[in-house]
Amino acid sequence: MCVFTPGPQSETSEDDRRESAVEYEGVMDTEWQRGRRLKKLHQLLTSKQATVDQTRYVHHTYLILFIILAVHTILFGVRSWV
Repeated sequence: MCVFTPGPQSETSEDDRRESAVEYEGVMDTEWQRGRRLKKLHQLLTSKQATVDQTRYVHHTYLILFIILAVHTILFGVRSWV
């Protein structure tokens, strides 16, 4: 059976606890800032202007795909007649 025996205590153990508390507060602060950034990003992406731009992009993409498909089909038909 193993029994844990703590080693000699250093004088900096209180300092270490203070540093870890500061680091923990920094993590909390960072998470809060990250949440605010994500909230602002979500508001930007769900705004009316962003929705209009996204819809226009999708429609243009479909138009380009249709044109490519049409040109491919026409050129395939011309090639098969020759």
